[in-house]
Amino acid sequence: MDVVKSVRTLAGGLALAILVAGCTMSTWRMGVVKRSSYAPDEGRYITFDSRIFSAKSMMTGILRPEKFAKVYEVSVFLMGPHAPGKIPVVLVHGHTHGPRPFEKLVDAMDRDRFEPWIVLYPSGQKLAWTVSMLRESLSRTASENGVDRVAVLGFSMGGMVTRKALGQQLDGVEMPSVPLYIGVAPAFGGLDMDLGIEKPKLAPPSWDDIPKDAPFMVHLFDDPLPEETEMHIIYGLLDEGMERIPGPDDGALAESSMARPEAVAEASSVTVIEDVGHGDVIEHPDTIARVNELLAGIVEP
Repeated sequence: MDVVKSVRTLAGGLALAILVAGCTMSTWRMGVVKRSSYAPDEGRYITFDSRIFSAKSMMTGILRPEKFAKVYEVSVFLMGPHAPGKIPVVLVHGHTHGPRPFEKLVDAMDRDRFEPWIVLYPSGQKLAWTVSMLRESLSRTASENGVDRVAVLGFSMGGMVTRKALGQQLDGVEMPSVPLYIGVAPAFGGLDMDLGIEKPKLAPPSWDDIPKDAPFMVHLFDDPLPEETEMHIIYGLLDEGMERIPGPDDGALAESSMARPEAVAEASSVTVIEDVGHGDVIEHPDTIARVNELLAGIVEP
């Protein structure tokens, strides 16, 4: 029986290896995609239909984050040459789908005043690494383009990452000023694993950071936001959410996570959109209208 068990274990391991290999990209392929899709010096800027943002690329960032990081680290992509006088809006995606859900928001943005900067990161990587690399990448991109002021929006897991990245830190990184920070369906309180949420068999390292009692989550609000940063929260709620989550939820996160008390205490406003789920809220017309309203409220320096 031990032999049979060993064979079954080996077969299961091979099946998982084949699955991972089939839905991820090689380092060589990612390098080719990056060089062919984004080269500002040659006039090539990012688009939402770029293969950099494909489902297979995003799955590589989840399942093979170290491989993904070798090519992309944490990248800040521009959609065109920086126009002096326009305020960059830094968009940080969630765990699964990458930046493509931002397309409707970008299409509705006032492009006479604002320009989108799209962040890409391996969402399977440890979040402390992602935070550090985001700060460095945003600092470098801002410096290279002569930018000293940006707005920041973090969606879902991107809410955790951006909140930690914007907290005052003594790492020597010169960050641009952030007058406006928006968390959309932000997982500020993490996941309550006691509610029967099972860690996936192929769970990446970042899954160790998202339980509500994980050190990353416990200390998420230790560092205050800069004085000039005004924070706003937007999330949706479903009429009938998940049975295992007590209280209101959006089909993925409890309201108590998105409206974590420390976050609400910092926020200048909390906007709740009725009957919209977690994955749809970033594209919802009410979300887009509220984001544009908040952007329009940024006072010129």
